[in-house]
Amino acid sequence: MPCRGLQQRSIAVVIIGLSLTYNGMIAQAQEPISIDDEVLLLDPIEVSAAPIYSVQYPGDTLYTGSALTEEGRQMSGAAGCTNIYANLDLLPGVDTETLDPYGLGGTFMRVRGIKSQFVGMSIEGLPNYGIMPIGPRPDLYDFENIETLELYKGMAPLAIGSAVGNRGGAIALRFRRPQADPSAELSQAVGSDAYQRSFARLDSGTFGPDLRGFVSGSYTDADKWKGAGSLGPRRNLAAGLGYGLDQGGPTVELFFNATDHDRNDFRALDYQQARNVGRYRDFDYNRRRTGDPAIDIDYFDYYHTSTENRDLLAIATLPLGAGTFSVKPYYAKEQAQIRNGKQDRLRDLNRYGINADFVGEVAGLEISTGYWWESADLEKSVRRMQITPSGRNANGWVYLAENDGRGAIHSPYFQLGQRLGRVRWQAGIKYFRYTEPASTAFRTDATPPGDWDAARHDNLGPSPDLSLDSFTFDAWLPNLGVSWALDPSGATELYANYGRNYMRPYAFVPVTNIVASNLARFEAAGLSLQDVFDDWRLETSDNIDLGLRLQRDRLALTPSIFYAKHHDLLAVAYDPRVGLNYHQNVGGATAWGAELLASLQLTPALSAFVYPTYLRFTFDEDLTRRGPGGTKTLPIAGQQVPDTPEWMLRAGLLFEQGPWRMAPLVRYVGRRYADPQNEQPVDGYWTLDLTASWRSGDFGVLEGVRVGLELTNLLDETYIGAINARDDGSGTVGFYPGAPRSAVLTLAAEF
Repeated sequence: MPCRGLQQRSIAVVIIGLSLTYNGMIAQAQEPISIDDEVLLLDPIEVSAAPIYSVQYPGDTLYTGSALTEEGRQMSGAAGCTNIYANLDLLPGVDTETLDPYGLGGTFMRVRGIKSQFVGMSIEGLPNYGIMPIGPRPDLYDFENIETLELYKGMAPLAIGSAVGNRGGAIALRFRRPQADPSAELSQAVGSDAYQRSFARLDSGTFGPDLRGFVSGSYTDADKWKGAGSLGPRRNLAAGLGYGLDQGGPTVELFFNATDHDRNDFRALDYQQARNVGRYRDFDYNRRRTGDPAIDIDYFDYYHTSTENRDLLAIATLPLGAGTFSVKPYYAKEQAQIRNGKQDRLRDLNRYGINADFVGEVAGLEISTGYWWESADLEKSVRRMQITPSGRNANGWVYLAENDGRGAIHSPYFQLGQRLGRVRWQAGIKYFRYTEPASTAFRTDATPPGDWDAARHDNLGPSPDLSLDSFTFDAWLPNLGVSWALDPSGATELYANYGRNYMRPYAFVPVTNIVASNLARFEAAGLSLQDVFDDWRLETSDNIDLGLRLQRDRLALTPSIFYAKHHDLLAVAYDPRVGLNYHQNVGGATAWGAELLASLQLTPALSAFVYPTYLRFTFDEDLTRRGPGGTKTLPIAGQQVPDTPEWMLRAGLLFEQGPWRMAPLVRYVGRRYADPQNEQPVDGYWTLDLTASWRSGDFGVLEGVRVGLELTNLLDETYIGAINARDDGSGTVGFYPGAPRSAVLTLAAEF
């Protein structure tokens, strides 16, 4: 592209220009004051000059995370209302690609090159995750009910229950508490492609013996911007009840969240189509059935996702003389059916557990310690479907098994921290142990019933070769960090931290199917499916961050560099013992780069920000695979991991004057590759978004009316946004065009 060189030079000019304009820094979440040369750091505050501020996880001594101010939250627009990942896209090091303007049709995100399924997510410190695919569920919550959203890249706080793993960092959410005074919020949004979203929240205010509660609900829907089908409806119901929130003593809280979402899926392009995205931008599944199975395999309603999630959690806190003790029991349930042409993927997951923590100070040391336990029954299956002239019918099972018990997680941690004048430090260690339950696999043909429960009782009997005993994975996860205020005011600070993160194994179903299809080869080599999984290990990553925080009256800068070493990655590789390719712990990768948070208050009403990222994320070794032409080595060592841009940029302006607010946002994603050999380049792109709003003053019981306008992809750029590619290059790669220009109008009122 003619502007490729100009794009990278432009980023460099912006960085250098901001760095030379002032010698100072940040819209940081700390407000430092000095007493007798001792720096005291107050709670995080939101600075109007920037949409991002730094945060400190409860129990930590250091500021290691990033969060959005109210201005940053509003810039996420309609997609951010229902999709957590859409809100994180503003942060350096994060690339979020939604398949539609509203975050309803699927999302791909990477944090410093790591796919979102390897990033841990928690709500109130409790895990949010599922399997098949493994990883967080980003669309469960209405963002109006989320008080804080924090991202911890690199070193992840030990206190977070990071679910199946946090190799790419950790996301921490906190519910918005019931309000002390009675109130109501109503909003209605409409937009392009028949988008509509209704949201309502009622807060009771304090009543009875210091109780307060809230209940909220929302309905969201939109047509797909191309092809047939819809992206909804998505329905959410949430409620909360709190006791003792005003007294400073013991508290008890209860939260419930339920989300149902049905959507038709988008069709991916192949690489040749992606190279000519202008021609294939609107390419999608067929609108109608023809009666010809060879054509009807691409009928739009054969590609559909339906999910139901229910989450219930409680929080009880007890202030003690030296700190606070908390207990958090929880229960989570997920049911899902994903229609994918000739297969249905089915999930029936239920988890319950408890997290107990103590945070306090003893003998001048800040102490954070706790224990996380979970019991889980994560059932999954894959149903074979046959396309016929009359429709789509069940035709046996690709994978049919049943757990013989429940899996278990045990994870204690202990951390110390201290403030010594201008120096702060923390160090801790966490132990993570996961036990996968034994399971019984069943032999099937086309005769077992299509109903999942019925098939587990009516089949060809157990398959000893594919049934499994219980097995366990574990790891020790240390962390260490230090910061040093260079001046008495604390406005200039150096920091460094290290943390080891983990990722639980995945890809059980594809490996099971490979072994099932090649039992004779494995038996001849003296291997069983149990042997394969017994050899698996947790993936781990060692992460180092170094940075400088500088703050002056109008300028805020936080430059940082990072380095991460990823170990024992599961990659599809050749096993000469059986002459086959399958997932093994043979991969290693290295990530390093630099990020910058920079903001400048131009006038009392206008500020500017720029958040560039440079990232190299490369494989450490070549991979050996067997293909149609025989065994060969893939020369991937030193090559950029697929779907990982070297350069990214988020930059914009924030204008606030009286009731008016406007924020244009420029987004740049550099060149990426679709394959690990870096032979399939995908051009970088620029987009421009705009959010604007007007807010009234109070009028009687009406506390304000807000009218908002959102324009995404304002210049209607045509580009490839999401790339569905495995890091090791196995499987089929899918390319998704970015959504065209869209508009959303919102009317909201508070009472």
